[in-house]
Amino acid sequence: MTLADLAAIGGFISSLAVLASLALVLRQMHQTDRNQRALIIQGAMARDTAIVGMLQQPEFVSAWSRAIAGETTPTTIDTLHMSVVLRGLVGSLQETLLQKKQGLIDQVTVDYVELGVHTFLAQPTMRAIWTVVQQAYPRDTVALVDSIIAKVPLAAPVDLATVMKGLLEPDAVG
Repeated sequence: MTLADLAAIGGFISSLAVLASLALVLRQMHQTDRNQRALIIQGAMARDTAIVGMLQQPEFVSAWSRAIAGETTPTTIDTLHMSVVLRGLVGSLQETLLQKKQGLIDQVTVDYVELGVHTFLAQPTMRAIWTVVQQAYPRDTVALVDSIIAKVPLAAPVDLATVMKGLLEPDAVG
């Protein structure tokens, strides 16, 4: 074997090593992309969990239960509590939709976040609060929320205690 033959074999092995390195780099890039998407989805769920954490405050639970029961005279404190939660929901929806537009988040997560916003905006009290606070939002955000309100029907008043009692009591007929 001549030196030229050895150089050719060395060049071939070197080319294979470069290809193997490229394949490994591509695999690592794919894994990094998956990890980043998972973190973005986790962030969306963390935002939602933080909002649910606000809902656990006794003052908010009281305000929310009155709102879904159809009471139309919220106190100033009730209005402030619900407007803070509404702000969190709207902000979360905006961020989630932006991430979806950029291909960074899946439709399941978008649907989950939108459902929370729809649930709140189905309540007459939340819609009234929106008309008061919308001036603090950019036009695009106002248009987004208004489009949701146009699609989501108003919720009927619900007394959760009565609903739960009906679900938990044995059927008198059966």
